[in-house]
Amino acid sequence: MEPRWWILLASLTLATAVWWRLSRSAHVRRGLREPYGTREKS
Repeated sequence: MEPRWWILLASLTLATAVWWRLSRSAHVRRGLREPYGTREKS
C-alpha cells in the first residue's frame, strides 16, 4: 500500500473518533441539562 492511503486511513479514523466523542459528549450534556432546565422553568 502507498503511504498516501495510510495517511488517508489514519486521518479518517481520527476524524470519526473525534466526531463520535463530540457527538456522544453532546448527547450526555443534553441529557444532563434537560432535567435541570425543565425543573427551573417549572
